[in-house]
Amino acid sequence: MMNEQRRIHVKRLVAHPLNSNVMCDELFGKLKERINETGNYPPVIVRRIEKRDGSIGKLDVAGQCYEILDGHHRVRAIRELDERFVECVVWDVDDEEALQLLATLNRLSGEDDVSKRARLVRELASRMDGDGIRERLARILPEDREGIGKLLVVAEERVKMRRPRVESDLPVAVHFFLKNTDKKKLEARLKEVGGTREEALMRLCEISSRSVLDA
Repeated sequence: MMNEQRRIHVKRLVAHPLNSNVMCDELFGKLKERINETGNYPPVIVRRIEKRDGSIGKLDVAGQCYEILDGHHRVRAIRELDERFVECVVWDVDDEEALQLLATLNRLSGEDDVSKRARLVRELASRMDGDGIRERLARILPEDREGIGKLLVVAEERVKMRRPRVESDLPVAVHFFLKNTDKKKLEARLKEVGGTREEALMRLCEISSRSVLDA
């Protein structure tokens, strides 16, 4: 498969009639705004097709045209922005390969690792000055304001987990010796209180302290 990157006039680009990828108006608006602000977008993947009467390649322009395999929404956004040329990568594929690519290119995407996504959003937020950072992020990212807020909370929790704990927060080992009969009594009492052994022991200490104060 030979690839060729080139700028192609928007009138020579045609959508594949079997394209099944859809995008909600909100996300499309963000995509369009981003392209308008930066002029940057991943190249659209296309293949050459000849103009044929009654075919998917029928256009009002003479000569060769190109069928979109990946990037239908980018092309739509560029058209609505009245741009004339689109950055494309031309793939040399036949009809069957085109259908396979159309069925997979928009679906071969992984899932976000939430903690890494949160770190990414936090880093973006840290580079923004002024107020309304969540609203500004929501205009350029797929998440809405609430989703941005949740990711920032996750990122902050991750930062707290990485911070070194002070000495008073560090666990220490406690050893003491009991007679076998006393050990059995303590084990039974810990089970009654419930929770982990450490939690149950601390609850017993609190109960004992209250009993002393009430006496």
